[in-house]
Amino acid sequence: MKDLRAKLVEIARTGGRIRTARLWVGALSPVAAEAIRSHWSEVVTGTPAEGSELVVEVSEDLTDPRARSIVLREVGVEGPVEPTDRGTALTRDSYP
Repeated sequence: MKDLRAKLVEIARTGGRIRTARLWVGALSPVAAEAIRSHWSEVVTGTPAEGSELVVEVSEDLTDPRARSIVLREVGVEGPVEPTDRGTALTRDSYP
């Protein structure tokens, strides 16, 4: 969860405020979706994502190549967002 926290801070580094975060949780993820939901406010306290809405999608596909991963699918940002080499910082890839 520290990696997720760091990624959210990085996304909002130019003063943007994160309003929503959408995660995809693989079927074999070592962290259960319910644990993520229950600890979300602790994870984002003191970051630009504090007070943000969390949306979690849980996969049941055991054969998905990302079945052991948690993927940060989308981030809704309000305010300035610095472009990255992948376009805008509104959508990010995964963090294992």
